[in-house]
Amino acid sequence: MSIGIYMIRNLSNNKVYIGQSTNINRRWNDHKMKLKNNIHYNEHLQKSYNKYGEKFFQYSILCETSKENLNELESYYIQKYQSDNSKYGYNQTLGGDCNIIFTKETIKKMRSSHEYEFVPILQYSLDKKLVARFNSLSEASRSINGTPSGIRNCANKFSLNTNGSKTYKGYIWIYEHDVPKFEQTDITEYLFKETSFPVNKYEYPSGKFICAYKTVLDAATSNNVSTDVISMCVREVQKQSNGFTYRNANYYNRDKLHIKLKISDRKKRKPVIAFNVSDNTFAMYLDNMEQLKEHGLHSGHICECCNGKRKSYKGYIWKYADEQFAQYFGEDGIKEVEKKSLSDM
Repeated sequence: MSIGIYMIRNLSNNKVYIGQSTNINRRWNDHKMKLKNNIHYNEHLQKSYNKYGEKFFQYSILCETSKENLNELESYYIQKYQSDNSKYGYNQTLGGDCNIIFTKETIKKMRSSHEYEFVPILQYSLDKKLVARFNSLSEASRSINGTPSGIRNCANKFSLNTNGSKTYKGYIWIYEHDVPKFEQTDITEYLFKETSFPVNKYEYPSGKFICAYKTVLDAATSNNVSTDVISMCVREVQKQSNGFTYRNANYYNRDKLHIKLKISDRKKRKPVIAFNVSDNTFAMYLDNMEQLKEHGLHSGHICECCNGKRKSYKGYIWKYADEQFAQYFGEDGIKEVEKKSLSDM
């Protein structure tokens, strides 16, 4: 937890916003959440965010200090960067003063950004049965070990038709003032009208076709996951779920699905061989580095060994089981390797 002065910089136009906090990371997350949901009270900063997008905003700590020095240092940095001047920044005041009088417009924005934080919210099952009622987003999130933003996005999807998921943690979340409208809604049409297309299931990452389903709902039910998971795989927002991925059968046939993996993913799926440091004899063979987690080993360190950046790890010398060792992998390949030492190869 950092106490100090932070800066948000727009990398496109170099304008900055200076702020203070006793927990900078938490404050950054608050900024990011409000900007992403278009509810930030700083209109100038919000419009700039909407125009350029999240990737152009950089967050950094200018200095760490004690609580007593926050006001003084905040004012110092705002003046240093001239961030209260709209030509150079987004600050609306010189900061450092708890008794600042904000404009009516700013106060309105600040209130609206917190408008839904304490609105009662209701939790419904997917068959539209009431599960529970909560007085705030925080209270609701604690009950399911989730996040307020996850529930908020779900409730805003129904209330304001914003981008987001219709369900969260397997439930529908509705603001109390939207209940009359929700009660009159055809739940099947609301949840599934955009997901009535057929779905193909493929093994990940091999791309082997497994089976087909009539709808997204059928796929979700059969695989014990939410419809959102299936939809995100179909849209390629999510790579896979439980070792499988899904595609719209209207656009993908039942042939093998070609899945492009990032370089980091391809390396993790390479088979590896371990040799004992003491005598260079064979120790183990693993189909891919993800299996190392089962042995309490770190795949990143294994990569370093295989790429020559590290000599050994956990008492083993690690090598990719690629062309260099292909001659030792026949039907009894692993047994043959067991008879070999690293020096033999």
